[in-house]
Amino acid sequence: MKKTIEYYIQITWGSPREYFVDDKVANYYYRLTGRKTLDKMSRILVEGLSGGNVAFKQVLPPDIT
Repeated sequence: MKKTIEYYIQITWGSPREYFVDDKVANYYYRLTGRKTLDKMSRILVEGLSGGNVAFKQVLPPDIT
């Protein structure tokens, strides 16, 4: 079964940054890489390492209230 990881883009200081929606996934990624933001190359590498069992989906940023 294919796992879909959702992420969103937020502009920080004029630069687009990709963040995970799920805090649990964000924590795993941080522990593996030491980084809190995602990038295109990381998405490609994770998809390749998983043998196509992981997909990424861009979603709208959560409401900050």
